[in-house]
Amino acid sequence: MSEEEKAKITRRKYLMYGGGIVVVAVVAAAGYGIYEATKPPLTTPTPTPTAKLREVLVAQTSIPLDARGNQLGLLGVGRFTPVGESVKVVIKVIPTLETRNYAMRITCLVIVLKYDPSLPHGLPAGEGSSPEEYWKFEDGTYVKELFINFSKEANMQYALMTGKSFLVAFEGPDIEGQGHVADLEILIYDLQP
Repeated sequence: MSEEEKAKITRRKYLMYGGGIVVVAVVAAAGYGIYEATKPPLTTPTPTPTAKLREVLVAQTSIPLDARGNQLGLLGVGRFTPVGESVKVVIKVIPTLETRNYAMRITCLVIVLKYDPSLPHGLPAGEGSSPEEYWKFEDGTYVKELFINFSKEANMQYALMTGKSFLVAFEGPDIEGQGHVADLEILIYDLQP
């Protein structure tokens, strides 16, 4: 065979292979189309509505904070008789100076106690805490929410108390020579079903 005939055969083989590939691709596409057409429609599960807990304010306190630092451990916030078995504690530090060029470091620890008049502090039932945080008052009021779960006993009063490591310290040029620089608010909400 001459070179020309070999080239024709080679060209024919390429065309044959190319045509075969096209046929296979068309058959595959048609098969996929049929597969997709016969698939049942997707069903999305209907979400089950979760019971929303009602938040009822049961105790609160407000304390002025001093520029020189504040050790707020073992501070009683209030007594309450919960309906639910968890509380939400909202901690707010509200700046009181007109200029907001100051900041604070805060470490929160709050404890829910079973109130027992025979004991100085009660029996711990649950606690919530957050690690030290740095907050600039340029950003507004500091707000932290802590959720505390506990096993509730019938007809038992509970109390909220700050832990020994509840600290607030201020820093910045605006607090030089100042006394009262912010207010601490602690609000306790009973999370009721």
